[in-house]
Amino acid sequence: MKIKAAQIARDLGLSKATVSLALNDKPGVSEETKKMIFQYIDRMEKGIDIVENNIIKIVNYSKKENIYGGEVDLWSEVLSEFNKEAKKDGYSLGIDYINDDIDEINKLIMECNQGHVVGAIVFANDLDEDIFKLFKQIKKPLIIYDNDFDDDNYSYVMIDNYQGMEKIIKLIVEKGFNEVCYLANSHDNYNFRKRRMAFTDLISKYNLTGRIFITGNDVESVYEAMKTELVDKSFPKVLISENYQVSIGTIKAIQEMNLSFKDDINLIGIDEIPDYFCYGHHLTALKIIHGKRAGVALSLLKKEIEDHDVEKFKIYSTCRLIEGDTI
Repeated sequence: MKIKAAQIARDLGLSKATVSLALNDKPGVSEETKKMIFQYIDRMEKGIDIVENNIIKIVNYSKKENIYGGEVDLWSEVLSEFNKEAKKDGYSLGIDYINDDIDEINKLIMECNQGHVVGAIVFANDLDEDIFKLFKQIKKPLIIYDNDFDDDNYSYVMIDNYQGMEKIIKLIVEKGFNEVCYLANSHDNYNFRKRRMAFTDLISKYNLTGRIFITGNDVESVYEAMKTELVDKSFPKVLISENYQVSIGTIKAIQEMNLSFKDDINLIGIDEIPDYFCYGHHLTALKIIHGKRAGVALSLLKKEIEDHDVEKFKIYSTCRLIEGDTI
């Protein structure tokens, strides 16, 4: 039986590009992910039913308008960690991608409440309060990832965006700068809001002059916006990019305009990007923990599966500043 890459990607919650790389034995895919793909193919070819008991649902929620680019593959690392931790205790994963279609959400909730599902983790960065109320209909243990609804019936696993932003601001102060511009993605989500709030608070705390500039919602729109802004000689010489898309688009604009890091412009990114996006440079960046944070979320869920009355937690992962040569 010929199994299409698109079907494998859909059923395992992977990108088509990741599946294609694995099937063609190309670099860029972890051994854990390759193993999972070929085990899936083997079972499908043998006609083995892949529906199992003890399933943990991993729900990747995003708003329809918030389509994040695939320039940097963060999901494979997270999925690998989930698989590794789930298998230790005999659990299987069910991966679901879902947006704000209410009918699809209600269908997912019904699936989560079936007997073979033992718990769920919801990626909630895009989730707002109204949609969260729907997810509260899930009657199984539920962990909220990348959001905080201040409901003590649930545990939360998040990034300490304030701590990370303070590391960036302190570096800027140490380098002797007094003006900074925060380059924001035009998308809106929990982590972006927390970073902007932290930036606004911290430039006041450290007596810096600063502003927020909305760039675009993907690499190309960021690139076009920054080409226009960087022509302005009064534009701040120190920039903080909100996520990897903003970093990549900004670096592309800097390169095309023949600007020099340190002499003409300084850039600090939030989340690392591969050096091949940096035209021979290494981006100074705030390192965000992805894989290990997923492992923490799954550990919390397993405890709740074993004991529904276990205490709830809010866990924040700290961030580490990786110095490159862009400031």
